[in-house]
Amino acid sequence: MRLPTGLSFIFAALVWSIGGLFIERENIPRDRSPSPFMETPETGAPGFISSIKEAQPEKVLPDISPGDPEISVHWGTSGGNATGTAFPVNSGGFWLTARHVVDNCVRVGIFSSQNAQKGFWVQKVYAHPNADIAVLQTSRTPPAIAIQPVSKTLTIGQTGHHFGFPQGKPGDLLSELIGRRKLRKVGRQSFAEPAIAWAVKLQAPRLGAFGGISGGPVLDREGQVVGVTVAGNIRRGRVIASSPKTINEFLRFISIKPDGTPSANVPITTLTEGAFSVHGDYLRKNLSVAKVFCKGRV
Repeated sequence: MRLPTGLSFIFAALVWSIGGLFIERENIPRDRSPSPFMETPETGAPGFISSIKEAQPEKVLPDISPGDPEISVHWGTSGGNATGTAFPVNSGGFWLTARHVVDNCVRVGIFSSQNAQKGFWVQKVYAHPNADIAVLQTSRTPPAIAIQPVSKTLTIGQTGHHFGFPQGKPGDLLSELIGRRKLRKVGRQSFAEPAIAWAVKLQAPRLGAFGGISGGPVLDREGQVVGVTVAGNIRRGRVIASSPKTINEFLRFISIKPDGTPSANVPITTLTEGAFSVHGDYLRKNLSVAKVFCKGRV
């Protein structure tokens, strides 16, 4: 079944813009500063490290530990329309996103392009009970992105590329891996999950907030998914993502075998500091990174 087109979809788009569709569900304050195409965070910003590689020797990301620093994120109860990001991981029509993007929605839709106000409805949502990820099932099958196997290690300081629709518009981040965190969701739903923290180095374009990029993929230099973006703090320049272990275990639990290719066959030559936003544009054009619409209850 397809999303409404014509006047009904245009009306919905107006409601989203006027009513504050692009909600910071992580309850992050907005930054009203100017918006050049690409920005490097100021080195004097609180909590900013110019390079993780400079701050400490390169080392393998340690295993999950009870002593991992804890971050609390409020799980909002707005109940209204909102958007996020999703990406396909299986040629059978299965997508990954953040659970809070599609939680408590009357219906969930995926836009068929980043500009047109039309798309298709999601047939089924599989929500992880104790982590902020979810799987969407549709009849459409755009090129799927490969997920890094659990057997492959992550390294402190390695580069991450975050793609999606922050504030409902195309936007991308380039980051460095900091370390493990325990992400505690509080509010309407409460649980704690192991997660991974990334320090943002570049934004393309300059963003007023990170809300809307939730559910988007974090890719390594080889174009494999190493996380799903689930929270962030633009003032501190931090993004929190789920881990490959959480993703792979959940897909296995619901009997979905990921069969994507690195960067969904988009050449990884653009996974660089100077061209990562071009890479994101290719992924969005192919619908391998797509905007999700949550039809709220109010």
